[in-house]
Amino acid sequence: MLFDLGCHTHGVYIECLVYADDIILLSPSVGSLQRMLDICYGIVVRKLIFFQRKEAFSVCCRQMSQSNDTISWSNRLKYLGVYFKSGHTLLINNEMTMRKFYAAANAIYTHVKFASEVTVLFLMESFCLPLLTWAYAS
Repeated sequence: MLFDLGCHTHGVYIECLVYADDIILLSPSVGSLQRMLDICYGIVVRKLIFFQRKEAFSVCCRQMSQSNDTISWSNRLKYLGVYFKSGHTLLINNEMTMRKFYAAANAIYTHVKFASEVTVLFLMESFCLPLLTWAYAS
């Protein structure tokens, strides 16, 4: 049972985030994270599910493993279009999102010199706003 292996933040206990076929395990320590991986691997073996990507996100710690495979550490992570930076606290890197937003806005403004304000607003809402609200990073 995954009891107290996850993180407590603002009075809420979170041990994993799940969206479609993606799972992020959250843990305050490497030891707890390794125990969570061992539990997940036990479930995987019983249910014949496979992990596709083996990457951990942290500052710098000891090696972790999943069965006989070593998990590599990374200093940045992209999840659902949002870039996270490693650190002692959760850091979000929105530089790429902002760069894409400004590029889209500039492209619209350079091509709509004689368009009405309503047309410009429609184009900005259609092409620029989703970059900020949904963090599209394609």
